Amino acid sequence: MVGKALVKEILGVPVKGGDVFVYQVENKSNALFGNSFYFATFDDTSSEVVWGEGDTIMNALKDAERKWDREEGDYGNPFREAREALGILEKTRVEDLTGEVTVKETGKVNVGDDTVSVYEIKNNDDNLLFHDFYIATLNTLGYEAIWGEGDTPDSALEDAERNWSIKNPVYSNPFKKAIEILKENKERNILNNY
Repeated sequence: MVGKALVKEILGVPVKGGDVFVYQVENKSNALFGNSFYFATFDDTSSEVVWGEGDTIMNALKDAERKWDREEGDYGNPFREAREALGILEKTRVEDLTGEVTVKETGKVNVGDDTVSVYEIKNNDDNLLFHDFYIATLNTLGYEAIWGEGDTPDSALEDAERNWSIKNPVYSNPFKKAIEILKENKERNILNNY
């Protein structure tokens, strides 16, 4: 499945070493993931990379902050700085930059009665500067929610697995099961060749 989504840059916060941006993604294709979501990027003036996603601006920033802490550790966290700056409105700026991206389902795995899917968000708009990325979703009873993002299908699934474990530690992790199924079937590559 391939469709389009509208992306709007809604927030920019200057931070040490660059800028943090938050974008809103609105699905324009009924066949693809259901709800709008937000993602947070860091632009260090040489490249803009997606670090987190969420159903609200703050959740996207918090997800990016956790991922930055996990991967960059000792370096200052621009997403923490941006979240703290949101209380100081004159430091933030509301943007009105929009563009269109292509959304492609790259694979799905049935996990019991639910379905785990991975989508590629391909930025083919010169106005938007962020790199392409992937999202991992869970469809339960017809409701599809985004649980993770990454720069590869595997990293999106791993991020979703971590996020599920944090938010739902007592429930079976469908993303962990999906990763196990893909490994068992040696079809993990299917996510890149769907």
